[in-house]
Amino acid sequence: MLWARLRARRGRARSAPRNSTLNRAGSANDRWKWAVFLSFLFGFRPWMFWLIDTSWDWTPYLHLGVAQLPFNGAHLGLTVCYSILSFLVWLGVFWIWISCFFSLGKGSGRDGPAEAWMRTQLGWTARLPTFLKVTLPGACLGGVWWALRPCMVRANMLPPLISPDQAWQEAVLVGCATLPHWLGAMAAALFLEGLSTYFVLGYSPLLDCAKAAANRMRPLWAWIPAQWGALELRPFVGALLLALAALGMRFGLERLFFHKVTGGG
Repeated sequence: MLWARLRARRGRARSAPRNSTLNRAGSANDRWKWAVFLSFLFGFRPWMFWLIDTSWDWTPYLHLGVAQLPFNGAHLGLTVCYSILSFLVWLGVFWIWISCFFSLGKGSGRDGPAEAWMRTQLGWTARLPTFLKVTLPGACLGGVWWALRPCMVRANMLPPLISPDQAWQEAVLVGCATLPHWLGAMAAALFLEGLSTYFVLGYSPLLDCAKAAANRMRPLWAWIPAQWGALELRPFVGALLLALAALGMRFGLERLFFHKVTGGG
């Protein structure tokens, strides 16, 4: 979570006066933290992947929802690419979850520390309409897939194209693979809402955002007949239904992608 903390500290430093002590101290502290983070991302992490592959014949896979791309860990350049791309995938999923919580909680009228933390994490994308937030990750991922597919064929990650239309069809499926993550974020929000009914979970910006999102989704799960007196199971059932919907969507997209790659459809 170093990325989220650095983004939050940078946001607080920007909101402080330019010549304030907080701004100067924050800038000085963040420089070496960013240096450590980038050194880990570009140096130590790829070296560890390369060492593991050469010692134990381990092949790293980049998971993109419907596709799993193998990287030759014996090639140090490919391990650097894998380290960067796997981080970007994690960052994209993190952005989807934060964007989902922010979009759902935006209409509740709240504007506290949790909302400020989310705006810091989202940056300029926090101002986008909800429709663009939902479609932006898929459009970016699909576009990158379409542009880099020839490179992935040359690296023996994918077989050659069977038809001229296959590249853009695969790109659409890969882009749609981001949609289950939105359902997963909604399921997580409901699950945390159910837990907070029985346990004291403490405070964190992310937890507070998730609970606000769950309250906004109350019309979607309030009808579920799973409450008996003080026993409240509706958020858990709603989370289970959303998780099953996400798994079903992902399974269907995986089958379609497999048929496209192998020429079965």
